[in-house]
Amino acid sequence: MVEFIRGIDEFPLEIRILAAKLDSLNLDDYETRHDRTMAITKVVFDWAKDCDWSPELEFRIDGVYRENGDYTRKTTRKSKYTPSSNQDKFQAKWNRRRGAIADVYINRDSLEPGMSLRPLVIEIDSSNKKWSLRKLEKCSEKGWDCLWIRWGPNAPIPTPEDVMCIYIPFIEERVRKGPN
Repeated sequence: MVEFIRGIDEFPLEIRILAAKLDSLNLDDYETRHDRTMAITKVVFDWAKDCDWSPELEFRIDGVYRENGDYTRKTTRKSKYTPSSNQDKFQAKWNRRRGAIADVYINRDSLEPGMSLRPLVIEIDSSNKKWSLRKLEKCSEKGWDCLWIRWGPNAPIPTPEDVMCIYIPFIEERVRKGPN
């Protein structure tokens, strides 16, 4: 059952329609996390097309870059090499060059006057990625609508008011294989 992080009445009608489509998706039908994410992405893409909008996958967001605190996984293995200050400068330049990429960007322009909506940026995650949330916050600052579709066993971390969040609870059944 799809859950809205805030009350359902706070979500626009088109987002509620998307949630209903996501609710009909059975994640048990897919074997891997990647397959489940791709199935959700396909539902989002098809929904946008049904609305006569223009969805794009893996959309580069200009002006949004990673910073040191955006990585959610920390390595526990110590490197035997200590980076020099030149390496640090190179890494900082590299991080500035690599802009953020949104999972789905939807241009909601309309040919009918007054019917256009702001662009919609969607991130789809099976875990609480702070980087995804930061990208959505930055897109919201650009005046775009933002939606975080979270699925998996853990409830999403709190989101700002201007970032909509739909949560799809899913607990993967792990089957242990015996020695045979």
